[in-house]
Amino acid sequence: MTLSLASLVVGPIEFAIPVWLWLFVPIALLVVLIGRKSLSAAGTGSRRAALFFRLFVVLLIVCTLAEPSLRRESDKLAVTAVIDMSRSVPVQMQSVAEEYVAQAAEVGRTNEDLLGGVTAARTAYVQSIPSDLRTTLEAENIGSTDGTNLEEAMRMALAIRPEDAAYRLLLITDGNETEGSLLAAAESARAMSVPIDVLPLTYRYEGEVIVERVETPTNARMGDLINARVTIQSTRQTNGTLSILINDTPIDLDPQSSALGVAVRLQPGSNTFEVPLGVTRRGPQEISAVFEPNENERGFGDVIDENNRAGSITFFSGEGRVLVLSESEEESASLVSALEAEGIGVDAMLADQAPQSLVEFNAFDAVVLCNVPAYSFSELQQQAMRQYVEDGGGGLVMTGGPDSFGAGGWIGSPLEDVLPVQLDPPQTRQMPRGALALIMHSIEMPEGVYYGKKTAEAAATALSRLDLVGIIEYSGFGVRGRDRVGLSHAGARGRHCGAPGDQQPPLR
Repeated sequence: MTLSLASLVVGPIEFAIPVWLWLFVPIALLVVLIGRKSLSAAGTGSRRAALFFRLFVVLLIVCTLAEPSLRRESDKLAVTAVIDMSRSVPVQMQSVAEEYVAQAAEVGRTNEDLLGGVTAARTAYVQSIPSDLRTTLEAENIGSTDGTNLEEAMRMALAIRPEDAAYRLLLITDGNETEGSLLAAAESARAMSVPIDVLPLTYRYEGEVIVERVETPTNARMGDLINARVTIQSTRQTNGTLSILINDTPIDLDPQSSALGVAVRLQPGSNTFEVPLGVTRRGPQEISAVFEPNENERGFGDVIDENNRAGSITFFSGEGRVLVLSESEEESASLVSALEAEGIGVDAMLADQAPQSLVEFNAFDAVVLCNVPAYSFSELQQQAMRQYVEDGGGGLVMTGGPDSFGAGGWIGSPLEDVLPVQLDPPQTRQMPRGALALIMHSIEMPEGVYYGKKTAEAAATALSRLDLVGIIEYSGFGVRGRDRVGLSHAGARGRHCGAPGDQQPPLR
């Protein structure tokens, strides 16, 4: 029997919580005392059998609470080495790690000890499962090395754990992981009671050159001269050659020498170079910059070759062309001649020969509708022209004429919203003419004449110059008086408001 603070081992059985076993004695005494009273009427044999059965049940419950497990002892030790083979680890350091594992495997190793290997990069691979026949590791990752997933490698090493041996993991890495979580894998190893030994790979690049970026215009025309702006970072002064490639084809930057590239000297920090380029091919072109250190500085002024290249893509289009659409050649002849005189490429077509799709319209930089009505184009053609302007950024010109703009039926068409003018301008405001007749009877009230004049003036002032106004007298004695002021334009307000006296009788 072996006793420890955390467990109790009895032969092949190990109790993880042995404190429950010590409680069996007081619980057994309590069961006996209670049984002697409750079983006093039973016979001696029956009483003993019942007590024995009760104690056996209590013993099973206590042992279950103590968490027993079957223990098998073995002197075997299995070690799986997880080696970081990603690009961030120098090749020299990877070789040193392999030699270390080979030497450590020979120190204190018995014939029953096992050795296995797992390599880690963007994808983890099992190089060998733990075996007593292996003394060296074949640390060669057959996948991509442009990333590091240590979590996957650790979980894979836990998955090949042998059942009949003690197990340990040896992690050899620089700690630079790009995917997964090494901490999560370590938690899983702790839950499985698998210890992890770590061999950190430490290194320092005294001299390194990185081609950080290449900046070029997004779009350009064939034959245009563009500037490729190359930015290079260097940790120390380094001499080398800068080459420019278009679609992996080197460009001769120094015609006076046999070399295609140009010699440059990099200073510590950021270095910028501008290289003029001319491209005669249309379509997307990949422009790359490559720095090659001099042979005497390779491995000293620059260590990693993979970061010595960067690139960008520029789309080169053909010479600018304008599509002129008209109902007849005579309609667009003067416009086509003017454009050609300015050196602009022109394709003149009749409206019934116009492109049918957006792809065909994208072959031109601008489209001119020369006095063309809307019914000359289908609905799909008009939609394509609208997308050509809104989505493709193409130009659209519509010239005036009897068959253009609103007169040509373009109101409500898909192109109406992309035109810079309103095809249906607001109509001229029409003011209807009105007439106002004033019936004056203000003599019986105090100052009636005065207030009668003011009331008439206020009413006439509210009218426009086109309205008519007239004044009629009401005397209360039927027909008496004559026409003082008949209906006339309200613009002559001054003469409308005379004193009520003898004016036209009221209308009936």
